[in-house]
Amino acid sequence: MIWIAVSIFAYASVAHHPDMRVREYQRWAGYRFYGVVGTLIVVLNFSGEMKELLGGGMNLLFTVWAVSLLVVVPLGIRDLIRISRENWQDMMVEVQVHE
Repeated sequence: MIWIAVSIFAYASVAHHPDMRVREYQRWAGYRFYGVVGTLIVVLNFSGEMKELLGGGMNLLFTVWAVSLLVVVPLGIRDLIRISRENWQDMMVEVQVHE
């Protein structure tokens, strides 16, 4: 639950970033993470059948973790490599104060 709360905070904090590239990277990371979490919820709701199919509860647990890691981690590393190759520049954000 803590990971989901932290991810929601990170997603919300970057949602209106002035640089569109930052929002795009965060959006796709959110799609992957929330897609995996949603899939896990569906799979775990039918865990009785899945336990029998995979040969026990521990096998189900390891399968869930393995699939999650195989989806999130490689694509996250790919994005980090892409981010490091981007030409980032400092931004100046001006705030207008209404009197």
